[in-house]
Amino acid sequence: MHIILLSSKEGVFVEPASATPVAGLINLAEQKPQLVNDKTIVAVLTGNGLKDQEFVLDNYDIPNTVEGNLNSVEKILNL
Repeated sequence: MHIILLSSKEGVFVEPASATPVAGLINLAEQKPQLVNDKTIVAVLTGNGLKDQEFVLDNYDIPNTVEGNLNSVEKILNL
């Protein structure tokens, strides 16, 4: 899924619909690479991932959380 690609590779959290331009560009690059080679392409991603929190909560595990102090961090890291 392209929202995973965007978040893991680019650090951008978007709603699923906002990842559509990236999906289209990936598809275009696979089918007609001559159209995208050696070009600068901009994909506008307008939908923040917080708009569709239910999608994330339903499909992904929530990472462990830790209190914002050194003792808690050391404890979770088993130091």
